[in-house]
Amino acid sequence: MPGVYLPKQWDLAGCAIAVRDSDWPYLPETSKIEPGDVILGLKSNGLHSNGFSLVRKILKVNKIRYDNVVPWGKDTFGGLLLKPTRIYVRSVLPLMKEGLIKAAAHITGGGITENATRVLDKDGNVALEIDASAWEKQEIFDWLGSMGPVEAKELLRTFNCGIGMTLVVSKEKADEVQRRIVKSGESAYQIGSAIERASEALITYKNLENAFKLTKYVRETRKIRVGILISGAGSNMQRLIERAQRPGSNCEVVLVISNNPDAGGLEIAQKMQVSTAVVPHTTIREEGDMKMSEVLKLHGVELICLAGYMRILSGQFVKEWENKMINIHPSLLPAFRGGHAVRDTIAAGVKVAGCTAHLVVEEIDAGAIIAQSVVTVKAGDTEETLHERIKEKEHSLFPDAMELVAEQMLERA
Repeated sequence: MPGVYLPKQWDLAGCAIAVRDSDWPYLPETSKIEPGDVILGLKSNGLHSNGFSLVRKILKVNKIRYDNVVPWGKDTFGGLLLKPTRIYVRSVLPLMKEGLIKAAAHITGGGITENATRVLDKDGNVALEIDASAWEKQEIFDWLGSMGPVEAKELLRTFNCGIGMTLVVSKEKADEVQRRIVKSGESAYQIGSAIERASEALITYKNLENAFKLTKYVRETRKIRVGILISGAGSNMQRLIERAQRPGSNCEVVLVISNNPDAGGLEIAQKMQVSTAVVPHTTIREEGDMKMSEVLKLHGVELICLAGYMRILSGQFVKEWENKMINIHPSLLPAFRGGHAVRDTIAAGVKVAGCTAHLVVEEIDAGAIIAQSVVTVKAGDTEETLHERIKEKEHSLFPDAMELVAEQMLERA
């Protein structure tokens, strides 16, 4: 399970095996299910440990931690998601023994859509019609639908949506069975009926539009506003913008600045719907840098990425953007600082090179290291061939570093 088990990790599963008394009805009594039969739904305790791959994705995209308190109560998300699965034996078994239940389905992975129909003959003439508005749903399902976002049909195909088990009973016995289940301490709803099958589908829904409140919760769209400084073609810049435009990114690239009006990266940025500006460097370094800082602030920039900006920034500028500026350098810092890192790597005869994403401080290439990626130096490598392979690593490392720093900024905020 991606995101759950690390290498060499295993889970421990338990199970219970029961023996059916030969006098008890053998369920499901599929051949006895007929149009007009009532579908009863027994209330679940929550997710019942199913659909967690999607849950983890929704939490991650919305930057929700398991110890965060839910918006509608005092539980944490972790506590709510891990509520034990309800076991309905004491409520349902006596009814089964008496022959009052034709079929029962535990609603697990695949939701109501894929589990309630397991009691039917796939080639038969009976299907189920479910009124999706007929039962009370826990708030977590509205939240998941809103924050995913996840459509109603997909919610019903993934989660139990508040129904832990479905029972098929005759119309004549439905009220009695429901009453006895409620008396035993469970909540039960008449959620649908068996119908004459009219299509390939074994299950259909009505009132889907009233089943969930899918606009009740508003997704948090707060992103860190990023400005990129370039001087040339902008290959790293392009990868940064592409990453920021992916769903779930922590970043929004709002501005690209170049000190070179002919920089090819400006046109690329414009095609990617990112604002651009040209701020030429000045004889007095601080004057140009302060002008650039004004433009960055005008666009609400919170984080700067230096993507091939071929100009040493003034101490005043660096101090103003302390801990808010990232650079990518073509060596494994602290080795081979400066503007000829790849050439120096070749000259030193080392066997391992790479790139480093780091915070910018006034001392050149001396800021705190955020992330690094390794490149093997091959026999016969030139400065050009090695640099090309390092650039390939930069194109993934730099966006990763941008996302990481932005995530940390959002957490602090």
